Amino acid sequence: MAKQNNQKSKKRQRIQTVEEGTDTKVESAKILRRQQPDYFIWVLAAVVAALALLVWKGITDSPPKAIENDGKNSIALAAPITNKSDLAAALSTRLNTISPTPPLGQEAWIALQFSFVLDKPYAYVTYTDTHITLRILLEYEYNSTSLTIKVLATFLPDEQGIWQLQYGRDLSNTVATEDYIYYPGVGEWALSDTNDAN
Repeated sequence: MAKQNNQKSKKRQRIQTVEEGTDTKVESAKILRRQQPDYFIWVLAAVVAALALLVWKGITDSPPKAIENDGKNSIALAAPITNKSDLAAALSTRLNTISPTPPLGQEAWIALQFSFVLDKPYAYVTYTDTHITLRILLEYEYNSTSLTIKVLATFLPDEQGIWQLQYGRDLSNTVATEDYIYYPGVGEWALSDTNDAN
């Protein structure tokens, strides 16, 4: 009987030692897990950032279609253009087909400002899709039934917000412009209060 009690006691000690060892290993693993950063999340974040950079570079580094093809967009007009406000309205409603760069996601381009070069058939168009703001230089020609547009240059803002030529050729830096912006209260494009030379 003493022999059986002794064997049971040894068996209990072994079970207790194994249980304590298991608890120690589990606690060690938990502590180690808390101390190590979750590498999966970091790797996933790096992959997403790299893909976003590739998409951005693909959009900004590829030559715009209208410049590549030297194409002109011809648009039939519902109403004749009689002034710059009408011209801005006609261009703004067709910005998705005029812009050589597609908008990101499923957003549409929204015109922010038209800077018409004085006494010449050119306009700088600043526009956004709420993700990125771009600028293009257009050459335009219109009559009572149609509007023809050609993209001459594209621009991207640098870190300071200064427009940098991306593709094409810019006009002289000293051209005088009239800036038109949209006034929602009036419901039309009108000459901006702050006109300056670009």
